Amino acid sequence: MGELIEQVIGRNLVAVTEARHWHEGQRDGDVESLVHFWLHFQGVPPLMAHGSGELLGLEFSEPYASYDMGEHGETRVGLAQWPDMLGLLPGHRLLDAALI
Repeated sequence: MGELIEQVIGRNLVAVTEARHWHEGQRDGDVESLVHFWLHFQGVPPLMAHGSGELLGLEFSEPYASYDMGEHGETRVGLAQWPDMLGLLPGHRLLDAALI
């Protein structure tokens, strides 16, 4: 994972795509509805973040399409928007990162 991080340090973040769970036309809060997100840094493929418990996985991967889950709702994929926290990130540069 360190090699992935090294490829994006110093690059401008131009967009964030997010996948969120919706049910009956509504979603839970910012953190609760988030399924995956992709950081679009200038000059490299999108960096997908996916969690499992307290672990955060990263991989270069294009965003997937929105999908319907029938009675369980749907997952909508699109650009992060204000007031969600990820909507504040585009326009910034990643200066450093550390694996913990």
